Amino acid sequence: MKKLYNCLMLVALFFSSSIFAQEIPNPSFEEWIIGAPVGWYGYGIGQTTDSFDGDYSVSMLALNDNTVPILIAGEVVPGIIVSERYGAFKGFYKLNPNGEDFLKVDVIMGLDGDVVGIGSVHFPETPASLWSEFIVSITYSSEETPNDALMFFSITNDEGTATVGSNAVVDFVSFGEVTGIEQLSGLTKESIHLKNFPNPFDLSTTISFDIEKSTKVSLDVYNLTGQKVSTILKNELISSGHHEFRFDSMNLLS
Repeated sequence: MKKLYNCLMLVALFFSSSIFAQEIPNPSFEEWIIGAPVGWYGYGIGQTTDSFDGDYSVSMLALNDNTVPILIAGEVVPGIIVSERYGAFKGFYKLNPNGEDFLKVDVIMGLDGDVVGIGSVHFPETPASLWSEFIVSITYSSEETPNDALMFFSITNDEGTATVGSNAVVDFVSFGEVTGIEQLSGLTKESIHLKNFPNPFDLSTTISFDIEKSTKVSLDVYNLTGQKVSTILKNELISSGHHEFRFDSMNLLS
């Protein structure tokens, strides 16, 4: 867990069932302390009684045009401990976007700090005033079983920002059934190594991946308040083969 991710690395190559909620903390967001749901944290989040299950759910609100509201599973260290190869991450949401904002849900399954599975889905800039189910399918790059998982929600747009007033509500999240082996299409591995948590400015990271054929790639770095701090690649055509990119947060201080 301690290797999991101080800055959130998203590679845009993101190419039901029994419910397993027992490994997700506070899945219906019923427990709260100091304005945050127990087992979760983020920026631009709050408690609401507009719930799908139980008495409460978690709301997300874009407070300004430069900061992305974000909700992350975990407490001090991002991510949670898991013991199964779950095939999906599910839940229910409402969405009231402004501009071209959308709700994005990302899942990263890790094994001792290395990514072995990913999933991502976003919902277009169409309001959803009634509770709607989301399902994020998780695709694995190896036969290994992960031991940690990072799930996070964000309200954002194609520019990596958010429009003030965009809001969403999330509730009753769970894992889907255990899955077999599937190969990733395009992205096979992302290696993330962190040091000196929780200081985001004492960080070096190498992201590596293999692509079977040329494709366009976007790679952004976010801090834990939901702000995009760096764009490494923006919809750039990358040739087939192995690629490595290094991010050093010292550049943010220059």
